[in-house]
Amino acid sequence: MPVINVPPDGQIYGLGQIGGQLHIYNTGNPPGGNTTYNLTILNVGAFMGQLLAPGFMQTFLPAGNITYIQNMGPSKLQALF
Repeated sequence: MPVINVPPDGQIYGLGQIGGQLHIYNTGNPPGGNTTYNLTILNVGAFMGQLLAPGFMQTFLPAGNITYIQNMGPSKLQALF
């Protein structure tokens, strides 16, 4: 399962084409509470302003579509797929 670290720098990162499940995990590092991020899955939709508490994970189904993520901070996220 690939793991991609997504820093809290506000840049948009391409995760590529994802065929299975996509898990977004909040590492809680650096600390600062809930992390806000935007996720775009082409042909599926945009998930803007997602809030994720430290140590928690959210799951999405990209269904083989190209996916982008933007981490607004404060903590680093990990994309697992």
